[in-house]
Formats: sequence, C-alpha cells, structure tokens
Amino acid sequence: RGVLAGLAGAPEVVVERVWAETLDALAAGRLRSPEEALARGHRWRSGGFPVVEVLVGPSGSGKSTFTEGRRGARVVSLDALREEGGDRADQSRNAEVLAEARRRWEVALRDGAGHLVWDATSLTRLQRDLPVGLARRHDALVRFVCLVAREETLFARNRSRRHPVPEGVLATQLGKLTWPYAHEAHRVIWMPLVE
Repeated sequence: RGVLAGLAGAPEVVVERVWAETLDALAAGRLRSPEEALARGHRWRSGGFPVVEVLVGPSGSGKSTFTEGRRGARVVSLDALREEGGDRADQSRNAEVLAEARRRWEVALRDGAGHLVWDATSLTRLQRDLPVGLARRHDALVRFVCLVAREETLFARNRSRRHPVPEGVLATQLGKLTWPYAHEAHRVIWMPLVE
C-alpha cells in the first residue's frame, strides 16, 4: 500500500503536507517504507498547522491581485505597511517596515492563523528566508507562489498601474530575481500571468 493510498479521504492540505514531508525524508535517506512514511506523517493528520504562501515575483506580476483572491487569509503586505506609514513608495523606512512585517507574521503564526500570505517581491532566497524561517519554526506548510510574466509585459503593466515603480527599479528587480528551488518549500506553485 502506498503513501497516497494510505491518505485516502484525508483533507487535501493534509495530503499535500504528508506527501511533501515524505519526499523530503526520502531524499534525505530517512525512510524505508510507505508505512514508515505514514507513521511519520501522523502528526499532521489533524490539519492543525498553518498554511503559508510566500509570493515571489517582481512589481506588476500580479501579487496583490492574487492576494485579493485569498479570502480569509491573513495577509502581511510590505506595500500596505508602507502605505500605513504614509507613502507606499517610500523605501527609506524599509528596515522599519520589515521589522513590523516580521512582528505581524510571527503574531499570526503564534496565534494559529490558518492561512497566511506574505505579499512582497521575495526576489532572492535571502528575502524569502525571513517568512520561511519563521513559518518552519511554527510547523507551517510552506508554499511559494511564483507569479511569472514576460519582461515586456511587466514593463507595459507597470506603466498602467495605479502605483507604478520607476522603470529602473523594475529592471533592477528583474536582474536580482532568482526563482526558488523546489527544496526551499513544501511546494512551489507557478502562476503565469494571463495576458
């Protein structure tokens, strides 16, 4: 009997979590049988763990639009925090904004929020390490949602956005962008921008 067969009838998020943990343990050489995988996965059978989505994509790739569709999720948005401080475009307070984002993220995880979304560009592994590290400490299921678009589409969309970023900033973001590897999260979801 296989792992997925052993999870028949379990909620989808439980199957996703146990399967991801099984693959990680298998890759690390810590599993010898499907039964062992199911036994190891028992701790997640209740589904009582947070589900975290870390958005990855440059400005204009559709992160905020994606977030709007996540009804019921607790969202930590760096742009929204800058806006709370008076100016969404103000990058001079980034350290302060990031500290507040970290505080809110940690509180949401500690409070047992079921579904959380980190709404930031998260262009590099270093930028993703903060939300992912905290999520893992709280035994969350971690997903990366990578919002993908062609470069020319991003520049065209940027010009028509309500909050455009300078073209040089967008070019810098594209130069820094490193897509995540599968092992950095339990699941990586690729979302192409519909043009």
